[in-house]
Amino acid sequence: MNEHEQRLADLCTAPVENTLDSLNTSLDGLSTKEAKKRLAEYGPNELTHQKRLGFRADMFNRLKSPLAVQLLVIALVSAVIGEHLPGEVDHVVKVEAPFAPAGIRH
Repeated sequence: MNEHEQRLADLCTAPVENTLDSLNTSLDGLSTKEAKKRLAEYGPNELTHQKRLGFRADMFNRLKSPLAVQLLVIALVSAVIGEHLPGEVDHVVKVEAPFAPAGIRH
């Protein structure tokens, strides 16, 4: 457990009053002074915008997962030997899940 994880674990197990004191906040939230101080120190609370990958790079990243490769191979073998039954969607769901858009997988 790294330093940040240990601090989070300690904060989560401490009494509420102690946690609020150590975070320099209250049940009502940060004071204006503390909010301005943290804004200056850490910057705005925004998500970083990552560059979108092209199709090939995206597929390469997804196929780095051994599970995705395994499921793809299983689906291909199943299709080749004729294991697909009409109306059976288990294969489709299992194969497409690793290739779902990144926002859905988290």
